[in-house]
Amino acid sequence: MPLLALLLFVARVFAPDSAAPDGLYAQLLQDDPSLPRTSTVLELQPDRALQLGYQHATAAQAADHPTVAAESRFVRIWQRVDGQWQRQRQRQRTFRYDVPPPAR
Repeated sequence: MPLLALLLFVARVFAPDSAAPDGLYAQLLQDDPSLPRTSTVLELQPDRALQLGYQHATAAQAADHPTVAAESRFVRIWQRVDGQWQRQRQRQRTFRYDVPPPAR
């Protein structure tokens, strides 16, 4: 099954219109149009989609400590079951780094 998903993904990426329609993106993620998109949704089959993206987060600490920042890259496979989108699989890789405090 993973090989089939990979083959379908590659076929969609190199197809002329590989991106899923905006309607699918909105259905899948209950999209808020005011937020920036940090992911791409590709329709693999009528009831299956692949989401590729990243998330970025920062957390401020005390003034003399660096800010902690992290970036996650993820791949999710979604399946529509009884009209509702459900996440079937997810793989995520997180990179953490420290941002030095601003110079005074």
